[in-house]
Amino acid sequence: MKLVQYRIARNVVPLSAASKNAKSKGRKVLANSFPKAGTNLLKSIFNCHPLFVRDWSYHLDDSYKYFDAQLRSQKPGQLITLHSYWSEWFSRYLEESDQKMVFILRDLRDMAVSNFFYITYKDPSHRLHSYFQSLKDDKERLKAAILGVESTELGGMEASRSLADHAEQFKGWMTEPNCLVVRFENLIGSFGGGSEAVQIEEIRKMFDFVRIKADEAEMASIIRSAITPHSRTFRKGRIGDWRNHFDEEIIDLFKKECGSTLIEYGYEETNDWR
Repeated sequence: MKLVQYRIARNVVPLSAASKNAKSKGRKVLANSFPKAGTNLLKSIFNCHPLFVRDWSYHLDDSYKYFDAQLRSQKPGQLITLHSYWSEWFSRYLEESDQKMVFILRDLRDMAVSNFFYITYKDPSHRLHSYFQSLKDDKERLKAAILGVESTELGGMEASRSLADHAEQFKGWMTEPNCLVVRFENLIGSFGGGSEAVQIEEIRKMFDFVRIKADEAEMASIIRSAITPHSRTFRKGRIGDWRNHFDEEIIDLFKKECGSTLIEYGYEETNDWR
């Protein structure tokens, strides 16, 4: 399967006037994210633009043997999604290549909620699905999404990292000069309880960064088409949904584990939130 995917990535074939235009005038964009931070939203926004071809887009796992070659084989008009930690190698690669990276952030509290729901109820093929289903209730699943899971609890499988550990590994993208940081809360618009004006501003910032344009009609079409609530990974997309799932114990746990990271990522000013 991976070999087939690799060949497809290296052999993008324009079969229509629109795809020919995308290949000649489009850009090569890497859409990077935390899992459950809005990967599909970011992907959909770009792929709704006429200079990208949805069928050419795919997800690249950075554990894949041909990761470097696959990046270098990316074609104009093709979007690649990633869940890749910051590294010196990747930073140098972006500096040397003509690819652009957009990294989407989301409130870590909402990510924790989204993650445990996805693992437990949306993806039976997920390696943690059986373990999460074995836990007695959603509160314990939320704790596991925050704290991670030890290898011993998974029958010897690779441990699941804590949310704080993941956040630390991604943090370098926040100050990476060749990467634009955007926020889920700004991109979701009124559908998720945000602002349409802020949504348009955030999308235009992304398009400016990768050097593409969108007129008013194209922007309206992109916004209308980008959110896909029937997606396999979509649940609610609501800003601040964590408040419906965090009790006092979870709040205290989250502050202890991720409080400083939440501040670093710009979602709180102090650790006094409730």
